[in-house]
Amino acid sequence: MKEIKVNHLKVGDILAGSICCDHSYKLLLNKGTVITAEHLNKLKKYNYYGLCLVAEERDVAGVRLDLLNQLGNDKIKRAYLDMFVISKSIFENLEKGNPINIELAKETVDVVVEQIMDSSNIVLQLAAVHLVDDYTLSHMINVALYSGALAKCLNYSIQDIKDICFSGLLHDVGKAKIPKEILRKPDSLTPEEFSITKKHAEQGYQILCQEELVNDRVRQVALQHHERGDGSGYPYGLHHQEITLFSRLIAIADVYDALTSDRCYRGRVLPHESAEILMADCTLNRLDTELVKAFLKYIILYPLGTRVILSDGRLAQVIKVHADFPLRPVLEILEDDTVEGGHMAGIVDMISEPTIFIKQILS
Repeated sequence: MKEIKVNHLKVGDILAGSICCDHSYKLLLNKGTVITAEHLNKLKKYNYYGLCLVAEERDVAGVRLDLLNQLGNDKIKRAYLDMFVISKSIFENLEKGNPINIELAKETVDVVVEQIMDSSNIVLQLAAVHLVDDYTLSHMINVALYSGALAKCLNYSIQDIKDICFSGLLHDVGKAKIPKEILRKPDSLTPEEFSITKKHAEQGYQILCQEELVNDRVRQVALQHHERGDGSGYPYGLHHQEITLFSRLIAIADVYDALTSDRCYRGRVLPHESAEILMADCTLNRLDTELVKAFLKYIILYPLGTRVILSDGRLAQVIKVHADFPLRPVLEILEDDTVEGGHMAGIVDMISEPTIFIKQILS
């Protein structure tokens, strides 16, 4: 971020902080606003010679802006960019041993939760398409979005939803203390390296214990999100009832996003395959069965517009998702065998076509 004079703003600049009127202190433009010519004309009347913060290119480097800009909802786009910038800031500052801005992180989560409450389906599509190149940052954001949306669908209180979303954002902060050569290793970890990686849960808890604005249930998520109901998790081998509800919920979003993300050592697993893995973990008493069922019922695994290849080789696009059967969406079949230039060639409801399944996700 950099500080500049308001009269030096240009069309396309992104505000890294809100702008208020110099005289009345009335809010003029929100943080995250992408400046237009209309905004510049407005600022000439109220705050043309004051100072403001704008995001530099490096602040949003690593975000697939080409995909994000296809989203018509500016509020959700701004909320997502805010989440990215604060996630990047938290991780970079922790790596350098600098303090982190928890107050700004909480404000960002409040904005994100507001969008989850208004348009959770659109927010979930952002998580599903993976807009951030860096896996660690992408994972922090996506776990926050998935878990916050699930909490909303379960009718949790607004404060619980905020705490769960905040927990998702901070659950992996301990990884900032893991050597980069281990964290980003392109091959499988050795037992010694995995032992070092596992320490991120306790390290994350210790980091958050130093922050007065972080409550204990958020800290417990950082500590417990790798615990499993059968006692096979870490760091303490806790069993089901010993693991907090928030930690059990975050664990599901954590596993699902890890499975459906491309990693340097393996490709992503398809949503329906990930769902099967989650259910298998339930049968082993590793994950909370009721929460997994709710996740698979409410979280959109195949967002609208997702282009896929079917088991019979046809190219298709998701046009509807059944609330009770999210793994069997309604598809628009495309004639062409390429993503570009497809034309409608019929509609297939996968519920009525049990022999057809999704083989590959294209975008």
